[in-house]
Amino acid sequence: MITYIYIAIAAILFVSTLYNMIFKEKKLADQINAAMILIPLALRILMIK
Repeated sequence: MITYIYIAIAAILFVSTLYNMIFKEKKLADQINAAMILIPLALRILMIK
């Protein structure tokens, strides 16, 4: 049960960061920083260590 909650929290953060990267960030450097945050979140959602 706790695993599903962990995956749900990671998925919410992933979607929030993706939305921020696509629609709100205008500078390329900020978009790259957001993309670097997405990589570990995607790995956590897929449960890859």
